[in-house]
Amino acid sequence: MKVSFTKEQAAFLKQIGINFSLNGNLDDEHLAEIDMVVTDYLIDHGIDEDESVNATGKMCEAILEIVSG
Repeated sequence: MKVSFTKEQAAFLKQIGINFSLNGNLDDEHLAEIDMVVTDYLIDHGIDEDESVNATGKMCEAILEIVSG
C-alpha cells in the first residue's frame, strides 16, 4: 500500500524503532509492524495521567490513521 508520511512523522517512526524504508509501497507486514509499534508507544507515552491524549499521542493517532487507511 502506498502511504505518505510527513517528514515529522517519518522522523518520529525512526525514533521509535521503525528502521525500514518508508518510501514507496509498504506491504502488509510492514504496515502491521508500524501499527504494533505505534500502538504500543501510544499506550506507553501518548496518554497523560488524566487520560487525555498528549502531543505524542496525537502524532501516534495520525500515523495509525494513515496505516489503517
